[in-house]
Amino acid sequence: MNHTLVIRILRACAAFAAVSPLLFAANACASPITMEVYAIDTNRGGYVWFGEDGVDTQGYAGVIKIRLDGIPEDGLCVDLFHNITYETVSVNAGSPDVIANGRRVAWLYANEIRVINTAVLGEALQLAIWDIVHDNGDGLNAGRVRKGSAAHPTPPAVITAVNNFLSVSLKKESLEPRIYTSVNGPTDKQQLISDSVPEPLTYVLLGSGLVAIAMWKRQGTPL
Repeated sequence: MNHTLVIRILRACAAFAAVSPLLFAANACASPITMEVYAIDTNRGGYVWFGEDGVDTQGYAGVIKIRLDGIPEDGLCVDLFHNITYETVSVNAGSPDVIANGRRVAWLYANEIRVINTAVLGEALQLAIWDIVHDNGDGLNAGRVRKGSAAHPTPPAVITAVNNFLSVSLKKESLEPRIYTSVNGPTDKQQLISDSVPEPLTYVLLGSGLVAIAMWKRQGTPL
């Protein structure tokens, strides 16, 4: 490789290292994302009985189909006590730290969402996330999120899967998935967790790299 080119590359890397904190800070203040909640996935979720603040409730638990700036994604509800409705709203993308036990929830979502292939597993993953957020993952035994009563029991297979999710996520953390919080919907605190969407800075860096490669090749410099 040409030594002059090596020096130029090193200088460019040093310059980027110096300004990258500013770039990432600016990127963190990007405009809200448009989120469309358009369907539930009944192959990976369903209506199940559980206890909500001591009251038996039958509600949907499982994968929610959303679009983030037009990009299809899977999502799960984070806060049981703020309903998710079919609508298009502006949302802010935040780190998992904006919710209680968020890093554990993020790890569980990131590692399990791609292998959820049944309604039972989808229901269990959703219930496990609610249990972690609201009750520190006590196994649906106490607190705000519990198993259904004897009159309206939560299916045993779901409870078993919930406990498996709680077990594998214990003391695990991730910062990768984002928490999307509504900023203009009728329920202004509704939140979902989903995979990160490439933001403007990602495209800028990718474009810069492609330009550099193109210039390199045009100069005919051997690797």
